[in-house]
Amino acid sequence: QKVKKGDLLVTVRSPELEYTGKKTLLKVQTLKWYLDRKENTESLLESSNIARQQLQEEQAKLNGTRERVASLRIKAPFDGVVSQFNELLHPNSIVGKETAIMMLVNKSVLEVETYIPEETLKRLQVGGAGKFYPEYTESESFAVEITNIEESSSRYLNEPWLASEYGGDV
Repeated sequence: QKVKKGDLLVTVRSPELEYTGKKTLLKVQTLKWYLDRKENTESLLESSNIARQQLQEEQAKLNGTRERVASLRIKAPFDGVVSQFNELLHPNSIVGKETAIMMLVNKSVLEVETYIPEETLKRLQVGGAGKFYPEYTESESFAVEITNIEESSSRYLNEPWLASEYGGDV
């Protein structure tokens, strides 16, 4: 699915933030009501000043909560294509901060990271050009430039699914 920069991708709800927002809004409304009803008598002036300060604090808290709720409306940071969507998620799923919801790809700038056999390494050099053929997608091949070669063996894979024990080729 193609998306444009600024398109709404997903909305995440936070019952905790919603509760905090409603509770704070109620406090703000109560303080405004209190201040509207107060008469400007000298005996009530001090309590009115305290209520005004509380109102400012609660209004700032409410604004902050509204900003955090708005940040849960995740928008596309660039034009791209949604290439993967977490199929385990459905409306009202509980997600954590680290839960991958989807992958958005900017096809105008691609970076390919790959593992190659040692005997092939001798034929490659930084600055060299080539062609990349995606193995598991319907995408067409595209030109690439070699920008970095790490010649040491890797004891750790950044992407565990590449390991042979998980069905990968490494």
